[in-house]
Amino acid sequence: MIDNDAWTMEERLWCEGESAYRDLVHPGCIMVFVAPLGILQGSEIIESIRQSPRWDWIRMTEKCFAQPSDDVMVLAYRALANRRETEAYHAYCTSTYHACENDWKLVQHQQTPHAI
Repeated sequence: MIDNDAWTMEERLWCEGESAYRDLVHPGCIMVFVAPLGILQGSEIIESIRQSPRWDWIRMTEKCFAQPSDDVMVLAYRALANRRETEAYHAYCTSTYHACENDWKLVQHQQTPHAI
């Protein structure tokens, strides 16, 4: 996997809708968010996407990319994202992808909000 492609996939998950999640997220994926969302897995993730507006834009900085094996890659970054009519959202994030049947699928994502 070329790391630029990995960052493009990550951006799609922030800014695109349910179809991006169906394309890129493994059915057994686990995601961790601040309350009230908390820990989500599988179909709970898709349902939460249906109920939340997508981000208008995201800026990822402090990017770290690791590929410990041919079938696993890990992204870590600082996110600054915004939705219309809301304050900017700041978080440290990690995502882990696994190569499944010639496609990369997200198997883990975590966000830790932080103040600027």
